[in-house]
Amino acid sequence: MKSVLVAMSSGADSTCSALILLEKGYKVCGITFILTDDDFIVADKAGKLAEKMGIEHYTRDLRGEFDKYVITPFVESYINGETPNPCAMCNKNIKFKYLYEEMRKRSFDYMATGHYARVDNKEYNLIKKSMNQRRDQSFFLSTLDDKMRSSLILPLGDFSSKDEIFDYCKSKGYNYSPSSESRGICFVDGIYSDYISKHSDVDLSAEVHHIDEGYLSTTDNYTAYTVGQKKDIPHSYSVLNIDVDNAKIIVGSEEKLYKKCISLREAHFHVQIDTVKIYSVKMFNWGYLLKARIDKANAKVNFLEPVRAPARGQQAVIYDDDCVIGYGIII
Repeated sequence: MKSVLVAMSSGADSTCSALILLEKGYKVCGITFILTDDDFIVADKAGKLAEKMGIEHYTRDLRGEFDKYVITPFVESYINGETPNPCAMCNKNIKFKYLYEEMRKRSFDYMATGHYARVDNKEYNLIKKSMNQRRDQSFFLSTLDDKMRSSLILPLGDFSSKDEIFDYCKSKGYNYSPSSESRGICFVDGIYSDYISKHSDVDLSAEVHHIDEGYLSTTDNYTAYTVGQKKDIPHSYSVLNIDVDNAKIIVGSEEKLYKKCISLREAHFHVQIDTVKIYSVKMFNWGYLLKARIDKANAKVNFLEPVRAPARGQQAVIYDDDCVIGYGIII
């Protein structure tokens, strides 16, 4: 009997994943990571669910690691004028790193999560889009390396709707509703800029300047602004740049937001790249798939058409059809 370690959050997705794997004949055990103080309650709920399923359940306190590798970089990125993706940071540096470590340490054959995505079990074990395109989370799994992907089971990838998840859980005696589901960034309760100001002693005040005409106004927190933003900007201008060094938010006309090329740092490609081939690129999870050619040697993405408001710190994920083949951070 093959064994699998399932990341459990007590929500419908992880519960459904564990139940599916049990039904398929795996030896299933659950694990819950303590990332914030609130997660002790989550772990207790997950433990009770595991007991009801008749499976073992482990916990691991990762609050120190989470603060170091997710919260601190998140705050620093915004202070540096970037637009970070903390969920991608967490998957790379916390959740899958330690899930894989626990899988190996406890001698499980596989690990599993409740993400909406699939694994293309061919040569490269690439992450593949979910059948449920509206909830697809392949974007967030782009950073998983080959050893992680080859050990990963994603039981929810073939479900076409969230209602199917609820119905499956209900059929097994576990009742969930949309109101019981998780929120966005788990450690931010409220407005991002307020959170950042509370967790930093940096002076966040700045002046708002038109790119050609100069001073317009002031703000006491430049992290409330991001590239492409129109809200709260005078004369319906758009934010073009966050100039941290000079404490200025640069604004201007909409057309100045569009670019045909972006450069990446921390770029990684899971397969060989054809420099002539046209790939698809996403710059945030719910964003459009944008057609582009990839200059792997120089870590550049060359779009076929100008794209609106690529922002420093955002993650760019590269797809070949439905499969994730690479990623990088926009600079």
